[in-house]
Amino acid sequence: MNDGHAAVTELLGAWALHACSVEESATVEDHLAGCPACAAEADRLGRAVAGLATTVAVSPPARLRGAVLAAAVARRPAAGEEASSGYATWVDRFDTLLQSLTPAQWRERVIHDLTVQDLVAHLIATDELLVAQLGSAGAETLEDPAELDGALPARRTAAAIGEHRGRPPERTRAAWRAQADRLLRDAGSNTPGILDREVRLADPRLPRQPLRTALVQRLFETWIHTDDIRTVLGSPPDPPNERQVAMIVAFGVRLLPAALRLAGADRPPRSARLVLVGPAGGDWTISPAVQGAPARPPDATVTMEAVEFCYLLGNRRDPDSVPHRVEGDPAVAATLLRAATTLGCD
Repeated sequence: MNDGHAAVTELLGAWALHACSVEESATVEDHLAGCPACAAEADRLGRAVAGLATTVAVSPPARLRGAVLAAAVARRPAAGEEASSGYATWVDRFDTLLQSLTPAQWRERVIHDLTVQDLVAHLIATDELLVAQLGSAGAETLEDPAELDGALPARRTAAAIGEHRGRPPERTRAAWRAQADRLLRDAGSNTPGILDREVRLADPRLPRQPLRTALVQRLFETWIHTDDIRTVLGSPPDPPNERQVAMIVAFGVRLLPAALRLAGADRPPRSARLVLVGPAGGDWTISPAVQGAPARPPDATVTMEAVEFCYLLGNRRDPDSVPHRVEGDPAVAATLLRAATTLGCD
């Protein structure tokens, strides 16, 4: 059986529950038209779901379906098309915001003492790390051991800011947009397996991830910087939609164990239960232990809003003051929250 058949097989349960994205539903339905085996399985699942609907006498809480779906998203990589379209959406929003700025607003200090123009140059630098890996020499681009340290993003950002200071802001905007468009074109190419290709993220110390996951990181950072500029301008926050929040949450949950190991929290490994509430919420146990290690009960439970968790991942919330509730060992909870702040791209 081909890869398309296997991918659809994994989606059938979600499709029967009406939990697929538009793109995933179209993929499943196209496949079912020509695959009797999958069509029969889809029919069986559909009848099972219908049976459950008639045998359950009490309606579940309204937020239960959202929590279950968010948990499912976090346990499988984001659909590539969904990650690409989400990133494209925030590229357009960010570009629209930049085109509306006056010369004085381009000089406003936004965060970390960076002006708006500096922030766009920083985004050019972090996007470039991914663009370079999709080129013909991409596999060797970041293999120099001297490049694989946590200071690499800061060095590249400093170089980009130095290059763009003194240039007209419109040139910086145009350079960022051209590169973002190139990234979207490369990610959307017809190259077989392109979205499953493993690449390095903005912090090259983190484990390689499929391109689809890296695109969620680009969506995440582009949204965060849009929000940064809106805040300086006095505009209200404009968070991602529920599905995009779910993808960002999944990105964070996927990488938190590695972030904890980088922080030295695996000596000894102590786990925490993360409970996110509200749209795109869910429930996970996060441990820095390597896969295959014996499971143990969590030492602490951290409960917070899913959107606040996204801001924390972007290092836009203080881990001590972000609204949250802790049960269990406060030191384990504090370590988890501090590790989350390292997964942004500053």
